[in-house]
Amino acid sequence: MLVIRRRPGTTEYRAYAVSAIVMALVDAAIFVVAGLGCTFSALGGLYWVVPGTIVAFVVGLVNAWVDLVEILR
Repeated sequence: MLVIRRRPGTTEYRAYAVSAIVMALVDAAIFVVAGLGCTFSALGGLYWVVPGTIVAFVVGLVNAWVDLVEILR
């Protein structure tokens, strides 16, 4: 049985972790909608690829910012 225990002092990073997971899931969901739209010729198919790509760039830039700047603090 797997037991997950919370360590004290990790609450300050929880908000970042949750936001990173949510951004990744939103981006993946947009591409899933685009794929389903192209498959079934509905929902505007390829029109969902552009916002998905923009969200992917934004998520990548946010992660790069955290990796390059915020980690050094």
